[in-house]
Amino acid sequence: MAVNTNNARARFVADGMATLTGPRLLVALYGRLLRDLDDAADAVRLGAMVEVHLSLTHAQDILHELLLALDGDAWSAAAELAELYDWLYRQLVSANVAKDLDAIETCRALLAPLHDAWVDAVNGTTTRAAS
Repeated sequence: MAVNTNNARARFVADGMATLTGPRLLVALYGRLLRDLDDAADAVRLGAMVEVHLSLTHAQDILHELLLALDGDAWSAAAELAELYDWLYRQLVSANVAKDLDAIETCRALLAPLHDAWVDAVNGTTTRAAS
């Protein structure tokens, strides 16, 4: 019996994500978002336009989910973060149309410190080397 490894991997990832707690899920989503941006940037450099599109649309999907998950009642800064997510989303749409490496790298540079801050918050640490 042949096993479709793509389906098996997708199921494994989905099952793993389903067991993550809220904060750990948030860190995982940010990590995947950064990976998508790295993959898109690499694909632009290689001229692999289909891969650029796939990576950037996946990144856009993650940003959309992060935006939907914000709770303005639970956190007073949610509106500001929502504005950032919206801006990043629009930048990635434009980057996808133009295959704009600079826009991809700008978005990644803005998201990396947020990822690091969430990692610190989940791990209970307060100091982290700048990346």
